[in-house]
Parts: sequence; C-alpha cells; structure tokens
Amino acid sequence: MTPEVLFAAMEATWPAAASMRQGPWAIRDGKGGGKRVSAATAEADWHPDDIPQAESAMVALGQPPLFLIREQDAALDVALMARGYRVVDPVVAYAMPLTAVDLPDPMTTFPHWPP
Repeated sequence: MTPEVLFAAMEATWPAAASMRQGPWAIRDGKGGGKRVSAATAEADWHPDDIPQAESAMVALGQPPLFLIREQDAALDVALMARGYRVVDPVVAYAMPLTAVDLPDPMTTFPHWPP
C-alpha cells in the first residue's frame, strides 16, 4: 500500500466535516474529529509567504494551525520547522498480504452480539 493510497483511504473513510481551498492550501474543518481532519495540506505550489494564509484560515475555524506532511512535502516540512513547528503524532502504517495472516480455525471463533 502506497502512502497515497493510505491517504485516499483515510480521506474517504474519515473525512473532515468540511474542506475548502485557500490559495495553495486545503483547509479542513475537523469539528473536533481529530488532528488529521483538522490539518491543512499543500495542494498546489506554495511559497513560504503563503503559510500565514493557511494559519489564519485554521485560526478562523477555531483550530490551532496544524499541517499534514506527506512524502512530497519535504520542503514544507523544512519551512514549517523554521517557523517553530514540530512533529506531532507521526503516522506509521504497516501493510502485508492477507495471505500472510495465520487465521484461526473457523470453529474456534464465533461472531455474536453482544460481544
């Protein structure tokens, strides 16, 4: 699974309450749903002078400025570090083929409700 596929899956299964474009940024309104759904991402070419635009948009939503950094965002990561930002809650994802999972014998586990 590539990071792009994982990010698309997260966006599809746990989206922000609302999302809008502000210049080169996607600004997410998380409505308290977590950091990723409240974080801004660079969606177009940006310049360090564009960062305050994203910060202001997030503050206007009542959220602290927070950026989601993807593999292609190394320059943004450096620019944010220069502004005093630090890494918070890094995401680590693991993937493996399902065939590698040793599933229990079907007669040893039973789905039922309530658990």
